[in-house]
Formats: sequence, structure tokens, C-alpha cells
Amino acid sequence: MRRLFLTGGLLASAALSGCSDKPQIACSPSRSHWSPPEEMGPEAVYNTLTLDRNGMAYWNGSPVDDAVLDRMLKATRRFDPIPQLVLQTEMGMPCARLEAVRDKIDNVLDCRRNGRVCSEGERTPAPMPAQPRS
Repeated sequence: MRRLFLTGGLLASAALSGCSDKPQIACSPSRSHWSPPEEMGPEAVYNTLTLDRNGMAYWNGSPVDDAVLDRMLKATRRFDPIPQLVLQTEMGMPCARLEAVRDKIDNVLDCRRNGRVCSEGERTPAPMPAQPRS
């Protein structure tokens, strides 16, 4: 009886905490003509575009709607050299939204021709060397 109570309590706790037995949905992998972020050198200039599980976009941590995202991508294209864009996504987001954003990035930044500009995944830069104190 005691074991049944503990098991029931654990199941109820899991249900109330938002746990689900449904597997997370993973969208298709990054586009083959995009560079992995780990190929970026530590000196690379880049912007981060993050999509959360609801499909909301964040440009370098600031929330942006689609119109602002469009303007930011077009402004980025005018730099020489073009800064790399690192797309980061949260598991469980709508795959249609991810594909729409990938299409927008591909079209505006011309990723097929500028493959090193477009990237998807976690950017983990090498640590900067320590500078001597003056």
C-alpha cells in the first residue's frame, strides 16, 4: 500500500509539473550550405537570432517581430564584411516557423553564395586570452 501511495504521488507530481510522456519534436537539421558555428574564429563578428519554443524571435537577446527582423537582416547585409548570423532554436518550437525564418535568412543574406555568413547551433567561442593588468 505504501509503495502504491509513493508511486501515485510521483505520477501526480510529474503531471502537475508539466512533464509529458510525449517526445519533443525536433525539426529538420540546419541547411547543408550553412556553416556550423564552431567553424567561426574567436575574432568573428556575429549576431545571434534566437527562436523560442513559441516561435518568438530575439535579435542579440532583444525581442523582435518579423518586420524588425526583416530590417535587421537587410541592415546586416550592408556591412563589409557581413557579420555571421547564428540561429539558435529552442526544442519544441513549430517547425513551420523555423523553416520560414530559415527561408528569410537564406533569401536576405544570400546564404547559398555566402555560406560562411549563415550558421545554426550553439556558438561557443574560444576564451579570450587574459590581458596583463597595467
